[in-house]
Amino acid sequence: MTEKPESTRIGLIDLGSNAIRWEIVELDPPGYRSLDRKRIPIRIGDQVFSSGEISEEKIEEVSAAFARFARRCKKRHVGQLRAVGTSATREAGNASDLCEAIAKASGIDLEVISGIEECQLLLESVATVIELGKGSSLLADLGGGSIELACVQQGKITSLCSHPLGALRFDLDPSLRGKELLAAVDQVLQSHGQALIQQLADKNFDRYVAIGGNLQAICSILAAQGDLSAQAEVAVIKVAAMSQLLDEMAGLSAGELAERFNLGPDRADSIVPAARAYLWIAELSGQTEIQAPSVSLRVGLIQRILAARASS
Repeated sequence: MTEKPESTRIGLIDLGSNAIRWEIVELDPPGYRSLDRKRIPIRIGDQVFSSGEISEEKIEEVSAAFARFARRCKKRHVGQLRAVGTSATREAGNASDLCEAIAKASGIDLEVISGIEECQLLLESVATVIELGKGSSLLADLGGGSIELACVQQGKITSLCSHPLGALRFDLDPSLRGKELLAAVDQVLQSHGQALIQQLADKNFDRYVAIGGNLQAICSILAAQGDLSAQAEVAVIKVAAMSQLLDEMAGLSAGELAERFNLGPDRADSIVPAARAYLWIAELSGQTEIQAPSVSLRVGLIQRILAARASS
């Protein structure tokens, strides 16, 4: 797709493990406003994490979604576009086939970013709404394929790491409920999360900030129950309230979760392990609250575009 750097309209696509998210924004330096956004529940992570590759059918489905977005960008006079693929795309043995198919169908070049770059984008996204220059902060982004963790001291990064503990990695027996289900989730976290435990060892934090689609769904549920507070643009989750909600959710099937809490199927089957992972990190870091700003990887991408234009 031809790039026109002078254009103020930007298109962004995040090809995640659990869904595709796209957005069109109007730049208005030093900020921007969203014109159009959509989440498309096309999941590639389940195939990649089980077989190592993306099926031809799924590649066609993803490519068709990118082609629809390209047409929308043309209609909305988008002049610059950035598309990134994360955990599942990184690990797919046939990622090059996916990139070629997307380019052929839409003219869009998909950039497969590293886990470390995901961490950096997490930091840049969160920094737009939370002051990270004071005290110590633990930042977490839990997606379908990985958890990105950034430790920040007085605004400076002390460690960045991507851990393969996303919500689609758990491969849980769908018949498990309640304490048995949570025990199975904990077993996966303990057996595959040693690097994460080491990253947090002997560290003290003033705040724990987390983002991700499942966490935003949890915020909506807690808000409806009157168990959520907010500070400016940031929701504040009490770990005790989230733990109580998790106990309730763990006793339900995916179908029951979808009906009870108005969740999509691709959210209902991943929200329990995701919630437990967020709480596990809170326990490891000694936190009683989770600050949950409504930002995403795309916000970090926008900040980079704004910075590049300001310096040119």
